[in-house]
Amino acid sequence: MFNAALAREVLAVLQRAGVDGLLLKGPTTSQLLAEPGRTRSYGDVDVLVRLDDLVAAQEVLRHAGFHSMWEGAALDELSGHAVDLVRGRAQVDLHWRIAGIRLPPEPAWQVLWAHRIERSIPGGGTAVSLDDRAALLLIGLHAAADPHQHPKVMDDLTRAVRLHGIDRWREAARLAQQLEASDFLASGLLLVAGGDSVVDALDLRRFVSTESVLRSHNPPPLALGIERLVHTQGAWPKVKILARELVPTPSGLRYWRPNTGRSKWALALAYLQRPVFLLRSLRPALAAIRRARRTAAASRGCTSSSPS
Repeated sequence: MFNAALAREVLAVLQRAGVDGLLLKGPTTSQLLAEPGRTRSYGDVDVLVRLDDLVAAQEVLRHAGFHSMWEGAALDELSGHAVDLVRGRAQVDLHWRIAGIRLPPEPAWQVLWAHRIERSIPGGGTAVSLDDRAALLLIGLHAAADPHQHPKVMDDLTRAVRLHGIDRWREAARLAQQLEASDFLASGLLLVAGGDSVVDALDLRRFVSTESVLRSHNPPPLALGIERLVHTQGAWPKVKILARELVPTPSGLRYWRPNTGRSKWALALAYLQRPVFLLRSLRPALAAIRRARRTAAASRGCTSSSPS
């Protein structure tokens, strides 16, 4: 009930500021996976806002007592899709994109906003959330983008495969194509029992990519950064990625290395060690990418020389 009340509060705060928000997971997932005798708890509140509204959303939530866990970090240094806000034991993941969706944030928002519905929230009231097909897709994407394969995330997808028929998954797969997320949906489904049958019935193996395989199998440091660099167009964007990897912001450095001390000396030492860390990470990262490419090619039923 605590997080249900928190969800109502966050959405109300955003609405008063003129910021549209979509409640993700939480009550939506609980309703989608409802079974007699089983309950599903959730530990935080996930809300999606437009990228253009992200700064305004953070500001109004700061006035409500929230603060960023990684103040000062650049967006591309964090998870790549959300900003973590806390207030005591309350935690809000403020999303500006969904992990696994390749469509740029603004058109992706428009597609997802078109799939909004009002859902009831435990304790009373309603919230703007996603319809069933979009919510089902997010369960699959969440599993694929979770490098640690947390049991709760995997259990959600296993139950979703068991409870929802192929027609419902076909709707989710069509939406995935709109959002350029078919590879992550396929990789997520292939992680759980019964998911391979859904993938084969919908002919999704052809979409499996190196990145989706990497993300779903706990990639070593630097692997995703290299994959991102390879697929980035233009020299200047590549230089910016390299510069950020070599010299992250202090908050970004602590995000990826939580054991970095708070003193200036500890931070300076971490910066000095950064090139050594990157060099040591290079070999296992390249090995992981090669394995992911072979796995993706095998899933697609083609040779390792096929494009990824």
